[in-house]
Amino acid sequence: IPQQPATAPLDWTNPESMVSKYFSVQNCLLLHNWNRLANTSDGYDPNQLLNLCVKLDQIREILGFPMNVHCMYRSKQYNIEQGILLPTGADVHSMSIAVDFDCSPNLTIQQIKDILEPQLDQLGIRMEFGTTTWCHVDIYRVGPSGRYFHV
Repeated sequence: IPQQPATAPLDWTNPESMVSKYFSVQNCLLLHNWNRLANTSDGYDPNQLLNLCVKLDQIREILGFPMNVHCMYRSKQYNIEQGILLPTGADVHSMSIAVDFDCSPNLTIQQIKDILEPQLDQLGIRMEFGTTTWCHVDIYRVGPSGRYFHV
């Protein structure tokens, strides 16, 4: 019986370490404007990021194209310094349960949304309405605005 290759253990300090089939630590933790990966003192939740990446693998397979991650985890301090504060003060990115992405050059943002919208319930995700240069999805609980929500 041929042996299956061992998968490398997940190392949250290694940008190349794979969190899931398609998504790496760099996808999860890169804080672009700080030019570094988030670390434990930034407050990311590895279990939530793992859950999110498993869901993103499903989305990636439905879309049929690679997803270019704009951001996944953003610390509260990063959000403050970048001026990314929501009126409610809550940010699902700082909770380790959201991603902004595109599938350029293969799909437009609207094509992504058209593919995912009928499957939001089945996937157990929410998607932000009104974005034009990225698609936002998260695994936050569904509120009054539903699964296809507007900030």
